[in-house]
Amino acid sequence: MNGEWVAASVITYPRRRTGSPLITKKAMFKQFISKIPGADTYMVASFLIFAVFFALVGLYLIFADRKHLDHLSQLPLEDQ
Repeated sequence: MNGEWVAASVITYPRRRTGSPLITKKAMFKQFISKIPGADTYMVASFLIFAVFFALVGLYLIFADRKHLDHLSQLPLEDQ
C-alpha cells in the first residue's frame, strides 16, 4: 500500500506512510528539543512563570475591590 493513491471525491491524495500527523509532529518536537542543552530547565521555568502569573491574577480577582472592578467594566461604555 505504500505509495498508492486514494481517491477522495474528484481530488486524489497520496497515502501517508508515516502514520498520524500528530505523532510525526511529536517526534519532530522531541528531536528538536533534545538538541537544546538544558531544555528541560527552560520548560520547567516557563511552566512555573505561567503558574505564578495565573495564581497572582486569580488572587487579584478574588481580593480586588468590587466597586473598582465595576468602574473598570463600565469604562468603555461611559461617554465623557
